[in-house]
Amino acid sequence: MAGKNPFVRAVSCLLWSGLLTARLGAGQLEQPVGLVLASQGAALHRSGDASGLGAKVGDILFAGDSLQANGGTATFQFCPQGSSHTSHTISGEAEVTFDKDALRVDAGSLQDTKQLSICSLPPVARGVPASQQHNGGSTARDLAGPATQTTFESRLQKLPAGQRSAVQSELAAIDRAIAKDAENLSA
Repeated sequence: MAGKNPFVRAVSCLLWSGLLTARLGAGQLEQPVGLVLASQGAALHRSGDASGLGAKVGDILFAGDSLQANGGTATFQFCPQGSSHTSHTISGEAEVTFDKDALRVDAGSLQDTKQLSICSLPPVARGVPASQQHNGGSTARDLAGPATQTTFESRLQKLPAGQRSAVQSELAAIDRAIAKDAENLSA
């Protein structure tokens, strides 16, 4: 992949990896509405789940999820389909809830709002396998032994030629956006 910013490349690979895993492995695909870009002390509350997880860089945001600054800060992209795409920061006691088409500020205010020239999030499976879930500070693991590791490239090669070509084409567009401004994390 072209581009100089390894963080943006890693997030892009993470998103495409999720897409490929969902297409190859099963699970109902759902369109995300955002992505956590930075987090320090913030909490992510998934729709229908009262307990919050520490928000992490790369967390995918779906309609119904909420993000709380909890005295810290969080920066995120909001990318609803068919609407303008923006990045925002929350801090202090701010809280936002993500709807399918709108961002609702439940407490505090949005800071450092920026319009994004591109914000393409592929559909992914909301229900992540237990072995990949983030449960507080731990990760569930298989006691029978380590899971077989696969690379993004090997999963990409398993796709039918048409899908593989489409993914490679979209990745090339992301690489071009990164190459234009490698310091812009929301590019």
